[in-house]
Amino acid sequence: MYDARAYFAARGLTAQPDRDHRHLRERRVFADRGYVIELGACGSADFNHDGDTGTDADIGAFFACLAGDCCAACDTADFNGDGDIGTDADIESFFRVLAGGPC
Repeated sequence: MYDARAYFAARGLTAQPDRDHRHLRERRVFADRGYVIELGACGSADFNHDGDTGTDADIGAFFACLAGDCCAACDTADFNGDGDIGTDADIESFFRVLAGGPC
């Protein structure tokens, strides 16, 4: 068995207790025995999580998700994690992350 807290801590991410399960509802965490590791607000440049980052397939999957057809492995249409789904801000954040920038 692998200790996820140690794995993420070695990569600069910290685990914190999650008593109200807020982090799980926000879908931006990795959970391990009652602890959460914040993965950040933004989705990934590998939007469809097929292992290839920043491809035409990621862009297509993002826009399909904005239109209401999210693949099972895809990030959410609320790409920037601000609670508003499918806004201009989500599109801007997606392309910033796709270009290697911050959320």
